[in-house]
Amino acid sequence: MITAPGELEIRAFPLVPPAEGWALLKVLASGICGTDLHTFRGEIRQYVGTPHERTISYPVICGHENVGTVAALGGEVLDAEGRPLRVGDRVVPGANVACGRCPSCRARLPYYACERLEDYGNSLGADRPPHLFGGWSEYMYVLPGSRLFRVPEGLPDAVAALAEPMAVTHGLEHVEGGVAGAAVYVLGCGPLGACHLVKARAMGAVQVYVADLRPARLEVARRVGAAGAFLVGSTSEDDRLAAIREATDGRGADVVVEASGSPDAFREGLRALRFGGTLIEVGAFVGSKPATVDLAADICLRDVRVLGVGGEDDAAYAPTLRLLAARWQELGVGELVTDVLPLARAAEGIARSVRSSGEGAARTGRGGVRRWVPAASPSQVDHGAGEGPGDALHGLDLGHDELPELVHVPRLGADDHVVGAGDVLGLGDPLDLADLLRDLRGLAHLGLDEDVRLDHGHLLRSGPRC
Repeated sequence: MITAPGELEIRAFPLVPPAEGWALLKVLASGICGTDLHTFRGEIRQYVGTPHERTISYPVICGHENVGTVAALGGEVLDAEGRPLRVGDRVVPGANVACGRCPSCRARLPYYACERLEDYGNSLGADRPPHLFGGWSEYMYVLPGSRLFRVPEGLPDAVAALAEPMAVTHGLEHVEGGVAGAAVYVLGCGPLGACHLVKARAMGAVQVYVADLRPARLEVARRVGAAGAFLVGSTSEDDRLAAIREATDGRGADVVVEASGSPDAFREGLRALRFGGTLIEVGAFVGSKPATVDLAADICLRDVRVLGVGGEDDAAYAPTLRLLAARWQELGVGELVTDVLPLARAAEGIARSVRSSGEGAARTGRGGVRRWVPAASPSQVDHGAGEGPGDALHGLDLGHDELPELVHVPRLGADDHVVGAGDVLGLGDPLDLADLLRDLRGLAHLGLDEDVRLDHGHLLRSGPRC
């Protein structure tokens, strides 16, 4: 759990039977999303500029990209399709719980317009009993009214955990005329951009081009079907636009997905569009610098549509899971999951994210992982009716030569810490522990945009997220 900016603890809480309408999940996989990393860094204002802007409170157990099995139920609990759930069912819980009663909900606006919104791993803090409201835990409680989506047989847990970011790609389904046969340009090819690449290909796009600052991301994009990849910094904006126009007989891209949150990328995306094209802005969440555009030349006189997407669509989860189950191997989705780490090495996973983002230990600050509190083993966890936080064991101050272990967490062998394209992202190389801990102490002041997935006692890391 995150107790303050840059501070991580592992703490034991009692497991209590779920109340009426609640569910308890045994977590199989969870993700460290860019939003979680903003929380870790201390950037805790969310939905900035909207009527429901809020500030996240510490402590919080992050993790909203989750998959798990039902461990216990408080009476009858239905899945998203209205079928009763049973202990042992594998499900993906929707990341957000809208109230369903406020004017925004009654008008069927997106969940992030809800006036009483709750989010797993965000608004639901660890100080609220029964405490376990995020996927960075062995177990997770699910509120009444949450949407629980069954995971198809045969779909790996690590891939099922991508259902939430894949559900954010619903903007592609609102493109006038559809995406089949289209030329698509994705700016920012972290996991969210890569999910749009995968979705566009699945929908029949004939050309998908990507641009990013990091060669590793572009290599992954090529392996999952990008027709072309531009390294920002080694190519100019004019070079990239000329290449897009040449590939589209001078017209420009039919669809642009801006997944980096960069004002410069937004402006470039508008210039890359053909007349009447659609730009999907999906990269901005915690606030960004203003983008300067020519309203006439860039939008109005070219009949451009701009579609803002602030999060996933609940209606997209079930079809996303069906798509992944049917085509995840064909579409190369497994390439997006690159690394597996045990839960006890969660801090290392975050540090690897910093390294892959190119920021490293050169910048340091006051943050860091100051204290780890090892959780009790399952046999030590209180399964009674109490709701207190339990007696957490005293932890260790992290020096340069030790990372505490959790005895009940499965360990990986020396040869199975990398899954998929880990070596391509430079994750197969050994890490110097002293360098790692120096990195961790600077995390609160670094720009963190990586995805890491927690796989019941393990972290699965996918590529960087814009």
